[in-house]
Amino acid sequence: MSFQKYLDVVSGNFRKAVKIEWLNPDESVAFEFTNALYDINIDLSVNYQNGSRRTCTLTLNNDRNQFPINFNNIWFGQKFKLWMGVYIDDKTPCYFPQGVFYISNPNEVYQ
Repeated sequence: MSFQKYLDVVSGNFRKAVKIEWLNPDESVAFEFTNALYDINIDLSVNYQNGSRRTCTLTLNNDRNQFPINFNNIWFGQKFKLWMGVYIDDKTPCYFPQGVFYISNPNEVYQ
């Protein structure tokens, strides 16, 4: 994709694209789980003032219990790679890497 095409897309109404990859301990990609979820909310913060330059708050609608909080699924220290971008057209996303993050405080919320 050219830079001009990207500017054309983001200057109008655009749809955000998000991809999350679950990582193995050696940081190779185990699997992508974005498509398994239908409600994802991500808050990415970049701050040069504290010891951690980037932080990410990831909220997943996990009502199907595909990723429960336990040792073999979502757990402390588990790493994931975050990609964010825009959809160029209805089916073609353009992603930009945002970083590798680890889970530090998983919470399950039931309503």
